[in-house]
Amino acid sequence: MNFAPISHRSQTITRKLWYALLFVAIVYNFHRYLLKYSHGAFAKDMYQQTPLIWQVGKYVLIAIILSLIYFNSRLTFRIPAKLVAFYCFLGVVLIVNIGSIIMYHEVLTDELEYLIFGLLVLPLGFVVQEDLQILASEIDTIMNWSQYVLILSNWIVIFNYYTFRVVPFHAYEGILMRYGGLWDDPNTFAIISVLLLGYAMIKKQYWLVALHVINVLLTVSLNGYLLLLTFICYWVLNNPKNRILHMALFGVLVLVIAALVFVNLEYAIQIYDAKKESIDQHSSLFDISFYWIPLLQPVLFHETWLLSMNINYFPFSVFFTLLLIAILVRFFFFRPRSVQRLLFILFFVTSLFLPFLYMFPINFIALLFLVLYTKGVQF
Repeated sequence: MNFAPISHRSQTITRKLWYALLFVAIVYNFHRYLLKYSHGAFAKDMYQQTPLIWQVGKYVLIAIILSLIYFNSRLTFRIPAKLVAFYCFLGVVLIVNIGSIIMYHEVLTDELEYLIFGLLVLPLGFVVQEDLQILASEIDTIMNWSQYVLILSNWIVIFNYYTFRVVPFHAYEGILMRYGGLWDDPNTFAIISVLLLGYAMIKKQYWLVALHVINVLLTVSLNGYLLLLTFICYWVLNNPKNRILHMALFGVLVLVIAALVFVNLEYAIQIYDAKKESIDQHSSLFDISFYWIPLLQPVLFHETWLLSMNINYFPFSVFFTLLLIAILVRFFFFRPRSVQRLLFILFFVTSLFLPFLYMFPINFIALLFLVLYTKGVQF
């Protein structure tokens, strides 16, 4: 099918819309810290629960901007088979959640969140690839500015604490200090920091690499520390040149880290004790039962998304899980380094312990990058 070339004016408008979309996604949750809105299951002094209008606002803004992008793009009926397979699974998720609402009169909004974002980015599968390349040509600038914005946001939080004693939501003075930027969310901030760390490494911005590492360490997120180690593995081992040497260097690095932990064992134990309750929540199975078909129990939430996914959507989830593992192995060892592949790796590892797909904006960004990747728009 032949398409008329997109006009320069349309390209300019689309470029601005992509900037607006990712800017909104990155800065939207800044209201958590600035307005002291709670996003956790527990209360804290000086914080209030996030109003419904703020919870819904992100979907409305993203839907409006994406609609304008679609309106300004050329469409085709050709959609990648890989994307069709992914949306078949999301179709199962949607049907099971609707069934759970009807049968058990319970709504699990966390599952609906990534379904909404998945449906919002679905039409990208029908956009002509050449039109989507506009984002690929601008992604360097967008990610470069994003890392400066997020680093600065964490400096603001740290400055406010040491100057005005403003304690972030997930931090407790004298017990455990954690910094999650203006997102006020250490776990999500750690994930995006490791992703941007990978971007900075690809671009050889080594001083920014150091700042991202510091940000991850300041989150005191065990998942963030694991992702940092995962990234080191990915960067060192996923190198076709001198692989034996890189593996040896990686072994030395692991020994150095182990030695540092041993030397600072008392501090490591303090961190563990402070986070023991959280660790127990993430590892607990509660009263969960596996069934051969969905809907014999209501859709359940668990801190580990891969676990809850296999419980809620079994047996359909088995093939999906095996596919995720196969993609992980392929991306980790047999594909060139890229931001999109690194994000998938971070998604998989995080989903072993946290509900990645419930964590905005990385859930939206991950789904957006996935659809673009299947369309051949890779970076």
